[in-house]
Amino acid sequence: NPYLIGELFTGSHNFRVPEFQRSYVWSSSPNPKQERQVNLFFEDILGSSENNENYYIGSIITYPGNHYEHLLVDGQQRITTLMIFLIAFRDFQNSLDIDEKEKLNVEKYLRFEQDTGKKKEEIHKLTVSNSIGQNFFFNLLENNKELNKVEAGSREMSDAYDASKQFIEGLGHKDSVKLINYILERVEISWIEASDIVSAFIVFERMNDRGKDLSVADKFKYLLFQNDSANELDSRNSNINQEWENLVTKLSEFERTDKPKMDRFLSYFLAARFYKDEFPTSRGMINWIRSNDNAKIVGVNKPDNLLKLMKKDMSRFGSFLQG
Repeated sequence: NPYLIGELFTGSHNFRVPEFQRSYVWSSSPNPKQERQVNLFFEDILGSSENNENYYIGSIITYPGNHYEHLLVDGQQRITTLMIFLIAFRDFQNSLDIDEKEKLNVEKYLRFEQDTGKKKEEIHKLTVSNSIGQNFFFNLLENNKELNKVEAGSREMSDAYDASKQFIEGLGHKDSVKLINYILERVEISWIEASDIVSAFIVFERMNDRGKDLSVADKFKYLLFQNDSANELDSRNSNINQEWENLVTKLSEFERTDKPKMDRFLSYFLAARFYKDEFPTSRGMINWIRSNDNAKIVGVNKPDNLLKLMKKDMSRFGSFLQG
């Protein structure tokens, strides 16, 4: 179903990025020679607005959660970026000494009030399931930025907010209001609603998020959630995701960076444990796992056991890195 962004962000429903999804990864930079998906996204939208034409940003894929929740399988980078941009506009606008009548109310696109029958509850339009990203985004939306710690899992969100704020400040209030209205009224997106998580995975396999390809680690993590029924996936995904986050956090500490090289660790892990007659390139690792009986040999069909083994080898890898 086609939607304008204003329509998508209106109403008593929210979007949640489920546990198996990768973290927010779109990069921001003022340098045109570096990766800068966030900057290009809004530069493209601004160009289309100046040409007075609608702008299509692709599709999102969801499956149902509770009665008002839709879980994002594809499209989280674009949806999160748009939400961060609205938050940056709100904060910029609130910093200005202008009359309230001149302000554009964007809060209704960031949250809504849900009546449960017993009480009214405020629901954010977007929630992120991985703990680091969710804490950062929650504080950003609630204007508690002083509580945020920039680390692996939130660095790109922080950069996206800074880039959005700078972009908006460059436009000024009047032109940024025009751009926000254009985004809400002229930017289009297709919403594909799958019946359950398994169906959503089938669609997701044939489509990918615009702007930045999935890394080998992203695809490997995705394989861990592919082997069970919808009910089993929903009940187990939180634990699997937490164990994966712990691995990424450990590697970040070992490498002393908030952008750990998880692809490299996986390459070493598979080579040490499972490769025999052939050593695929990093790009060929996922195809190797999927071929013949390799998935069972590696153990992606038993993710709890596989993650325990990876945790053990991560400690060894950390000892190696630290000499």
